[in-house]
This record gives sequence, structure tokens and C-alpha cells, in this order.
Amino acid sequence: MTDSNTFKPIKLYKLLEHTVVDSGTLTEIQHIWIAGLTESLHQIDFLDIEEFSLVLDEVVYQCFFVMRKLVSEKEELIKRFNGIELINT
Repeated sequence: MTDSNTFKPIKLYKLLEHTVVDSGTLTEIQHIWIAGLTESLHQIDFLDIEEFSLVLDEVVYQCFFVMRKLVSEKEELIKRFNGIELINT
């Protein structure tokens, strides 16, 4: 798939990728931090958890943005993939 003047799926993908990579949500460091949280949390832990939650919210928002954009361009996707099955969805 390539970008055109009216539909830019690659650009959308790159923006989403940038958001996820910059957020660090899928990094090993994040995994270690989450796995290391104990039941007896300190105040700093709550602040870190809240910050991580906000970052996840942004990633989710960006995912839904890309999904809505792709759905709004369904006709273009049908043309590019010759996808009859997309017409009735």
C-alpha cells in the first residue's frame, strides 16, 4: 500500500508507530518496572502508575484515531484491495 494525495495509510502507520515507540510502553524496561511493582506501593509508585496510565491513554487514542481514519476511507481500501467483503461491513 502507498500513500496518495487523499489517503495516507503509511503516514498514519508511521505516526502510530512513533507514538508507541516514543511512549516506551512496549519496552523491556517498562515490563521490568511493571513486574517489579509490589502490593505495598509507595506514593512515588502511584505517580509513576498515573503517568504510565496517561501514556497508555494516548496510545489507545492514537490507535482509535487510525482505525476511524481507515474506516472513513473504506472506499479507498476497497479500491486498493479489490475487496468485495469490505463493501458490506
